[in-house]
Order: sequence, then C-alpha cells, then structure tokens
Amino acid sequence: MEYPWTGTAVITTNKHWGKYAAELQHAGEIEQVVDVRPNTTYVLSAWVKTPGTNERDKWFNAYLGAKDYGGPRADVRFFLPGNHCKSVEFTTGSSAKTATIYFNNRVSGGVAMTDDVQLVESLGLSESK
Repeated sequence: MEYPWTGTAVITTNKHWGKYAAELQHAGEIEQVVDVRPNTTYVLSAWVKTPGTNERDKWFNAYLGAKDYGGPRADVRFFLPGNHCKSVEFTTGSSAKTATIYFNNRVSGGVAMTDDVQLVESLGLSESK
C-alpha cells in the first residue's frame, strides 16, 4: 500500500536517487500516516541535504521523525549541504496501529531536501555472548 505525503513540500529533480525528491522551503513540513504493529521496533531512514549550509557560520537544520505511535517523538537532525543518510529507531506502544512519519525544517527555515525515505521493522539482533 502506498501512503501519500501531505504538507508544504515541492517536488524537485534535485535528488539523491530515482526521479524526484521533496523540497521544503520556508519552514515547512510533510508527513504521512503509516500502518504499524504494536510493540514493534522500527527504523526510519532517509537521505537529506540542506544546501544552504556552508559548514562555517551558516547552518540549516532539518528533522526526520515519528510521532503518534504510542511513545515520545523520535527524530534525527540533518545539517550538511551534501546528501547524507541517517536513521532513527522507535518502538510502538501496545495499542499502536498507526504512526505519523514527518520531515521538517521548521527551526531554521532553510531549504531542505529529502529522498529515499524508508521505514522497516528492526531485525532485533541481540548481542553475541
């Protein structure tokens, strides 16, 4: 099943992979509601760039995260001008059926682009003894 993104992004061909990416301008946000299973750990990842960052005195932040899944907001911050991938892990609550995935640049308002967003169940690998 495909879930639509809602929010204030524009479609751009300035992407990491594929044909298109989402571009946020002027403190925007996009989100989508996805089905999840209760008491399950997920890994959310994406490729992001904030091209206005110059890595000296100008930093623009973007955030990828999950909310409304039966636990506290979980997010990861992006702030580099080139494409880079990061991920965040979260575990759904005992009655969770959906989660809201979001991407925003509300704090800094600089242009931010995201591509290749993925949500997968964690493999739950335990440490070897």
